[in-house]
Amino acid sequence: MLPSKRGADDLTRFSADNKRPCSGEEATDLSISDLWNELSEEVVSKLSRSVVSIALSNGQRVLYASSGIVIERQCNCTKFVTSASLVRALHDSETNGHYKLEIEVRHEGNVAIGFLEEYDLDHEIAVVKVMPVLDVYCVPLNHQVQFDPHGRKVVAVGCDISGSLLVATGTCTDSRGSQYSRYVMFSTCKLSKTMQGGALFDFHGDFFGMNLFWDMERPIFLPRSIILERLGHFHTSLKKSVFLNLVKPVRDQRKRRRIGVKLFPHPGGSIKIFGDIYPNGVWDELKEGVARHICGNLVALASFNGESKLFACTGFFIDYYVDKCPAILTSASLVRNCDGTIIEGLTIEVLLPNNECCEGKLEHCSLHYNVALLTVKNYNVDCPVNLKHQTVDYSKVVAVGRCLEPDLVMAAGGECTRWSGKLDCNDLRYTTCTITKAGIGGPLVDVNGSFLGMNYYDRNMGTPYLRFDLLCGILNYFKTGLTKYEMIERHSLSPFLVAHIVEDGKKQPPNRWMGAGQSEDMDTLMDQDEDAANKERAAIAKPNRYWYRSVWISSEMKALNDECEHFVIFPPGHLYSSKTGGFSRWYNPPWYNEAIIPSVPYDPLVLRQAFEKAVLKRLMTDVPFGVLLSGGLDSSLVAAVAVRHLAGTEAAKRWGTKLHSCVGLEGSPDLKAAREVAEYLGTLHHEFHFTVQDGIDAIEDVIYHTETYDVTTIRASTPMFLMSRKIKSLGVKMVISGEGSDELFGGYLYFHKAPDKEEFHRETCRKIKALHQYDCLRANKATSAWGLEARVPFLDKEFINQAMSIDPEWKMVRPDLGRIEKWVLRKAFDDEEQPFLPKHILYRQKEQFSDGVGYSWIDGLKAHAASNVTDKMLSNAKFIFPHNTPTTKEAYYYRMIFERFFPQKSAILTVPGGPSVACSTAKAIEWDAQWSANLDPSGRAALGVHVAAYEHGWHQYPQGTNFQI
Repeated sequence: MLPSKRGADDLTRFSADNKRPCSGEEATDLSISDLWNELSEEVVSKLSRSVVSIALSNGQRVLYASSGIVIERQCNCTKFVTSASLVRALHDSETNGHYKLEIEVRHEGNVAIGFLEEYDLDHEIAVVKVMPVLDVYCVPLNHQVQFDPHGRKVVAVGCDISGSLLVATGTCTDSRGSQYSRYVMFSTCKLSKTMQGGALFDFHGDFFGMNLFWDMERPIFLPRSIILERLGHFHTSLKKSVFLNLVKPVRDQRKRRRIGVKLFPHPGGSIKIFGDIYPNGVWDELKEGVARHICGNLVALASFNGESKLFACTGFFIDYYVDKCPAILTSASLVRNCDGTIIEGLTIEVLLPNNECCEGKLEHCSLHYNVALLTVKNYNVDCPVNLKHQTVDYSKVVAVGRCLEPDLVMAAGGECTRWSGKLDCNDLRYTTCTITKAGIGGPLVDVNGSFLGMNYYDRNMGTPYLRFDLLCGILNYFKTGLTKYEMIERHSLSPFLVAHIVEDGKKQPPNRWMGAGQSEDMDTLMDQDEDAANKERAAIAKPNRYWYRSVWISSEMKALNDECEHFVIFPPGHLYSSKTGGFSRWYNPPWYNEAIIPSVPYDPLVLRQAFEKAVLKRLMTDVPFGVLLSGGLDSSLVAAVAVRHLAGTEAAKRWGTKLHSCVGLEGSPDLKAAREVAEYLGTLHHEFHFTVQDGIDAIEDVIYHTETYDVTTIRASTPMFLMSRKIKSLGVKMVISGEGSDELFGGYLYFHKAPDKEEFHRETCRKIKALHQYDCLRANKATSAWGLEARVPFLDKEFINQAMSIDPEWKMVRPDLGRIEKWVLRKAFDDEEQPFLPKHILYRQKEQFSDGVGYSWIDGLKAHAASNVTDKMLSNAKFIFPHNTPTTKEAYYYRMIFERFFPQKSAILTVPGGPSVACSTAKAIEWDAQWSANLDPSGRAALGVHVAAYEHGWHQYPQGTNFQI
């Protein structure tokens, strides 16, 4: 048990200072004893032991108090999640001159001192850690809730600063009327201020989320799924302060205005920030005066080539002068190119310890050791760093860095180690400190302030550094040209050894310092192995990979666009070899040559068996899964095959009931068909509805996550993005989807106009090759934005080969023979004895996903775009957007949003363009002269096809065409 630090009587004035008291009576419409009688003993124990009080104090005065939820209990510490209001209170207190601040965690009369481990202001979440192990109950964040929480009876639980439990009951209300419904939910519980950060449970003890803003009309809570996502992905930033916008009206009503106060982001929200922000955390472990001395010498640096930022890192003043100007030691990555040469004509911006900015001058540089020496004018340094030998405590060291934007001084603790990393400089030593690229060039010191060396960056293994004795030798070489220096060897009988500086150009091959240019959010190809380790094996169905020069590779463009001036899409089906320095195609199927027209006769049984095999392969899973069921042919076949084959799989034994999902507007074509298919197959079916306004509110998020401005992709990605969030909230982690069928079998309505089988086949080849920029991009990025995995059996490589080997004459639309689009696929599953699907579903006409979820969705998007884009703006589009010039107001609107997130020319070039009708390629527009006057990607744009299909009954199954197995 922990000794109590302060009694409850000493804290009463905190409650008195608040307009709304923190008593349990005000926060509940039901007494605690009555509530406990309604719950089981197990649930009561969970609720009472799952929350704590978290307070910010300055001596004997409590400045802020809220509740916290227990999320982790290890052998040496306990962690809690709470509201990020704690972060703002901490920042306000420091700004207002409060010192000796402490975060106190209270539970059952015990008090422990905690520290802020991490936080995310965008999602209003913070994590507090205490070293003692408390007797508490950890809420199961990974518990899969298999029901819709709306309308369920819930209880909000909190803890006040005296240790008393606070409860309030209510119901979960529908959040679909809010533009923030993708991130938060609402309840009717009447909360007190102290209950903010507390837990929300249902009456069965299932954890729903964390209570947030207590003084809003509808109390908000952060869903469990979002909490789990943010805890696991603190290195991702939405670039949108959703919650800051959400609570702005509330904050404006409070007396304590925050105008002019800059809230710094959570360290995990930026790849620049690491460790503990000064003066908290590891800074407290330094001896008195050391932290102040470090900050008095630390500078933030950035190099610019014209208006483009090249590199940003840290530097520090040393006891070295050039023409009476103080010198700054830093990394040569500030001024070097990736090919190991110095970039001429750079501007170097220096943020000095007094927070003034000036321009730095490059005096000397060693590319071999990645060391640069800069000077600044008209600045006096009181006590620069002394690089000479000192007694050093290697058991506890601190790596220090400074950010330029935001201006933060950071430190990460660790110890010296015998690790060896991936960098090719043999003079490097390693520590267990964890830093980011912003810490490159920063000093490494011990707790007494003794200087050990200068830090570099290795993504895979701790923090490398160059020792002080080598740095002294390098500086002496800069000054005198002499290469000899004294190297200090701790474990040698003779501690002083004679060594020599390696001059640039004297060693072959030279050090490349690959790691200095890597980013935390990037996968990096290194010269490790000339075999599969360096291969990017994405054939068709994987999301875009983007690459920068020959080093950086990322699955998302947003990891590169702020760091690189030029980047392109990694070509699918290729591998990159760092040995040859280029790409080579590894996926080279027969159909890839469009000139070769296949001639294999159509065999429905072979095609069916190939698809069943592809679906069965994707049922191998160890996570909860489902099927995206839209009611169209493709998703219905996926669901039907999955239902038929699931019973004997390991997935069925482990997870049992299947889950099928649908999203759409009320009255849309897809909803009715999906409902009928689910009933026919006997599945557990969930319908997720959304309104046109919900979709419009999500457009910016969709464009940010999908990284495209293509009209068709955005139209279809938005409902999929909204649906994925709902599916993930149910605990499902993988879904099987029907993408790829239309490309393989010519399922788009414009294929009705294909002039001959040769052109039909060539168009399917063109469509498959572009999948990574359209449907595969949508399916991967719209789902992965919420941590959901999409699997696509139609794009199984073996099935693709089977489908593309069929003579395209069988795929052609022939109304005179009763063949509609994708007839070969429909026929393969038209089993009279054991039907896979009802006939009218099996022969239902193609609806594009963005059309099928409701025609009002497309019309609503066009109307919204027209209200934001004027005729004059569109007429000037060719001057504003010379590449892929938008021709409609909808396209113009998406382009504006895209370039707000990704303004670089390289980003713009990653999105395909050109005219299209009903999802066709530009080449297919030549098939019909009328199409050039109706360039709309909607399936309805295929004039004379979409309407005629219904008028002539093509959507009805053909008569007299029985097929049996």
